[in-house]
Amino acid sequence: MKRFLKTWMLPISMTIGVLLYVFYRQCELLHPYGAELRAVITTTQPWLIFLMLYSSFCKVQLSCLRLRRHFILPLLIQCVCFLVSAFVAYHVQGDWAIVIESFMICMICPTATAAVVVTGKLGGDTLDVTAYTILINIVVALLIPAVVPILHPHPGQTFCTTFVQLILHIFPMLICPLFAAALTRSYLPRLHRLVTSIPDFAFYLWAISLSMCLTMTARSLYHNHVSTFLLIGMAAATALSCILQFWAGRCIGARAGRPISGGQSLGQKNTAFAIWMAYTFLDPVTSVAGGFYSLWHNIYNSWQLARHKAG
Repeated sequence: MKRFLKTWMLPISMTIGVLLYVFYRQCELLHPYGAELRAVITTTQPWLIFLMLYSSFCKVQLSCLRLRRHFILPLLIQCVCFLVSAFVAYHVQGDWAIVIESFMICMICPTATAAVVVTGKLGGDTLDVTAYTILINIVVALLIPAVVPILHPHPGQTFCTTFVQLILHIFPMLICPLFAAALTRSYLPRLHRLVTSIPDFAFYLWAISLSMCLTMTARSLYHNHVSTFLLIGMAAATALSCILQFWAGRCIGARAGRPISGGQSLGQKNTAFAIWMAYTFLDPVTSVAGGFYSLWHNIYNSWQLARHKAG
């Protein structure tokens, strides 16, 4: 039973997350407490992500982080696809613009913080993923403010205001666990040994966070009353983005002897960021793209982990 749970933890977590929202919809007694329940999830998730990253960073030598040459091509793929998609979306209208923007969001979305956890479970290079995650977040913080105000102009929305919003949203959850792990390693060795001695601690935290994420994804899909054509188009665009990035990441990583870290760095996305970016800067309907991508990359991760366990 323990082996079964560890192998299929991700699809189980995803199913639980969706079923929790279905239960909420069917249980009218809970409806008056919807805002409070949503606040619990939105408050708890950042702390789970912080602890997950903190635990993962405690297990790696942060002084060994390096920017490597094989990061250049994945970075170019993300940036070029984002810029081309933004150009096309700017010149089309209606549902097609939203479909293209869905692809655009998923291409520029930074690497998921949980990618370090999955890479470790698959036997990949976690230092590589950590370094690329920091790099792509810096690039995103510079590139999006230069493009999004042109694509979706809002009063008072400039490069500087967008940049500040992105910095405040991205870096606390990324940099704080990094520094906390470094301080723990240097000044609290007993705590460091305790954290690193707990097997799969970060993985189980991620499973809980994933359930919450799928609950919010189900809610987003339920409340976005869009046409069937548009939903199918967004699902197809995000699936294409997911396939392209995992395939390209693994191919590029394989040349450097790191196919797993290459695939996870490029393919596993911070979909919570994608949803937030859509709500904040773009058409809110495109937030569904983050939900769809969350399904695709977690289904693929589940298959990878199951195959890895079987092997």
